[in-house]
Amino acid sequence: MEPTIKKGTVLSYDTNITESSLQRFDVVIYYNSRIKKLECHRIVGLPNESVALGANLAIINTKPLVYPNEIPPPNGLLSSDGVKFPCSVPEHSFFLLADRPMTMAPDSRIVGPVSMRDIKGKVLYQGPLTFPSPFDIPEGKPGEITADEQRLLDELEKGEKSIPETKKQR
Repeated sequence: MEPTIKKGTVLSYDTNITESSLQRFDVVIYYNSRIKKLECHRIVGLPNESVALGANLAIINTKPLVYPNEIPPPNGLLSSDGVKFPCSVPEHSFFLLADRPMTMAPDSRIVGPVSMRDIKGKVLYQGPLTFPSPFDIPEGKPGEITADEQRLLDELEKGEKSIPETKKQR
């Protein structure tokens, strides 16, 4: 998913999802049965849509797909292997593409539409998790919560950020 998600980036994702909660351009984590591992790609085609791909263009139901400014548009989409186009996305399935499809990532061009049962979650947060050093001197008076600490607490409470699990301590 580079350049959107760099290798080694920590992701937080919501596993409490339904088919109706997923939208075009959402980034999802799913089990790719062809390569037997979890993958991360962007939803391009929704259930019951027809998807066709050109060299630099995704076409949904005969209309060119317009990407929002913050999402890199596809380039190098054509593939001689895998799915034949136009591809009909079945009910309860999604057509997923990598953000740099010219890398021939194992996305829906290769594996076909992905069933909702294989989608494990929707990405909520991406980025490095940073924790304050015990040597950092907090701003404010002792016992007060700084603005940064409050923002982190709010994100954790809303489920937008997660704290990585650690090994059990004895």
